[in-house]
Amino acid sequence: MNDLITRLGGRDRLEKSLRASLEWIGQSFMVNKGHGSSGYYMPLKGWSKPYPETTGYLVPTLIQASVQLSEDRWSALAQMQIDYFLPIQKPSGAFPDMTGKNTYIFDTAQVLFGLCALLKYHPAKIKPAIERAYDWLLYNLTDEGVFSAHNYISGYHPSYYSRVFWAMISAETALGYPHNTKITTGLNAIVKKQQDNGILLDWSLHPDQPALTHVIGYTLRGLYECGCLLNQPAFIRSSGQSLLRLVEAMIRQNGKLAGSYDDTWYGDNSFVCTTGNAQLALLCMKFSRTLPDMDLPDITSAMIKPLLDFQEKDSPFYPHGSISSSLPFWGKYQRFKVTNWTMKFYVDCLLELLRT
Repeated sequence: MNDLITRLGGRDRLEKSLRASLEWIGQSFMVNKGHGSSGYYMPLKGWSKPYPETTGYLVPTLIQASVQLSEDRWSALAQMQIDYFLPIQKPSGAFPDMTGKNTYIFDTAQVLFGLCALLKYHPAKIKPAIERAYDWLLYNLTDEGVFSAHNYISGYHPSYYSRVFWAMISAETALGYPHNTKITTGLNAIVKKQQDNGILLDWSLHPDQPALTHVIGYTLRGLYECGCLLNQPAFIRSSGQSLLRLVEAMIRQNGKLAGSYDDTWYGDNSFVCTTGNAQLALLCMKFSRTLPDMDLPDITSAMIKPLLDFQEKDSPFYPHGSISSSLPFWGKYQRFKVTNWTMKFYVDCLLELLRT
């Protein structure tokens, strides 16, 4: 990791970037009086409504930052979300999307990450909410490991649901539940979609479209973490094989991570999906000890550097610390927006890098 830190300009530069990113995240909560993080900022329009899904997985990030930086303010902000999550949970156990009208499998699973991280602070309040959300997800999971309803696209069970299974296993661990084998069945079904070239079918947001690196990151990190939690090397191996093929495509095409890839690993280099860059850079770091044949410090640096450079330009159109979700900011993914999930995964990436 020290080599990677050096390539990116040194620890001081990265710590400054980390703090600027955390301040941006803090502001996304404060515009909502501390209850829920706005999903995005957009010039002329300002901050959006709070987004339950991404607030959910921001909570563990805030808690980790609090521990790593020895700053209680981030943990305190995370704990404030108890009063945000509990009133919006539906009687079914599901959580709504940003509109408040729909309940989706993926959104509820991401809130589970936050609830599990908050359990140690207020178990009496949080445990029933985890139980209800987990039970709702399990109720909608068939014996074949497929979610039967409440999918973002009706009838489409994407491979990035590996991240849903990661959240469910995390809930089982937090609650002391025995592992439900329907989850393992679902994970095995995802792994079976892996092609000889490392592509996983159905890992895009929409069927038969190129996959954003963001959802590739969801898929591969989900498999990796499920493999670690269940002690299932096959899931970790599947994640690593796809990551290697992605890195090979990146080197072969121009040494940069494209914004999306089709099923032949042909990349769309007209934009960078910064969220995906951060997610996959973090995954490269996690695999760095087990993939010795790849020059991962160089590859990881190439993923992180565009985000770091953009942030330091400090555009007058965005709040301090912003990283637009596409580079250039008019690119195909979340055009003109700075999303809170981009900032979350970038902070995760820097925390992982600076932990050593």
